[in-house]
Amino acid sequence: MKNFLAYFGHLNIDTVLKVRKFAERGTERILKKKVEYGGTAGNFAMASNRLGFPFRIYSAVGALTHADYVRKFTQLGIDTNGISIFENGYGPECYIIDSGGEQIAYMNQGPMDDWSDSSVINEITDFQYVHVSTGPPEFYFRILKASKNSTKIFDPGQEVFYNYSSDMVVKMSSIADMLIFNENEYSHISDLISSMKDDKTIIVTRGEKGADIIRKGNITTVPGFKMDSISGTVGAGDVFRSGFYMGLFRKKTLKESVLIGNAAAALWVSSNDFEKLNADSLLSMALLKE
Repeated sequence: MKNFLAYFGHLNIDTVLKVRKFAERGTERILKKKVEYGGTAGNFAMASNRLGFPFRIYSAVGALTHADYVRKFTQLGIDTNGISIFENGYGPECYIIDSGGEQIAYMNQGPMDDWSDSSVINEITDFQYVHVSTGPPEFYFRILKASKNSTKIFDPGQEVFYNYSSDMVVKMSSIADMLIFNENEYSHISDLISSMKDDKTIIVTRGEKGADIIRKGNITTVPGFKMDSISGTVGAGDVFRSGFYMGLFRKKTLKESVLIGNAAAALWVSSNDFEKLNADSLLSMALLKE
């Protein structure tokens, strides 16, 4: 039987600066500063570990900055066998300016810039799903190309704006089975993949407005959840993906899995606390929305 999910992405040390608004020029007051473990793969791993389905994280980190991060994963029982550790490396690190509704991120890629591990390509043939999020495009193209018997997911996140050429977006999208974007990312690449839209499953997340599933020219809108309080939106997309894969692991339909993902993202936005996530709560929220 195949392993369930190989998930590729960043394990960042995030410095989050909360502000009232983005500075148009000059200086803006910092309301709150947090330094925490994050990144697309890091947030996904910590949320998914709470939701009780199997996965393996693949990433690259520097030992000089990330020894405690990897140690925390080990303590939590998260599989670290897919993490490549560069002994004299720093990063990756991300500096996030959060206005409460939007974020701007400044990224130090660290070892992710140089990551290209051929041994990984031999391993990923054993997974049902192979999901590439943020990270080195050329290496990820090789990963997806080698994943011939897996469902392949292309999900570049904000890196689609600065780390991907138009040609690479087309190459990755053409080889993937499923594409995941938020609405800004999708608007950016929509024209590039217009000729292949009918052949792909595309999920477009829209925050509390829900998400759209686009298949064969048809759009299915899956409702979102409006929460009474907002703690912060950083990481919400990663937690959405945790809920989504929890649904798939439990043999839910694609629409049901997206709805569970929306519920997970809403719980995260309201609390920013991984401890608040549990499978029963998400299933209950989803059931009430159906």
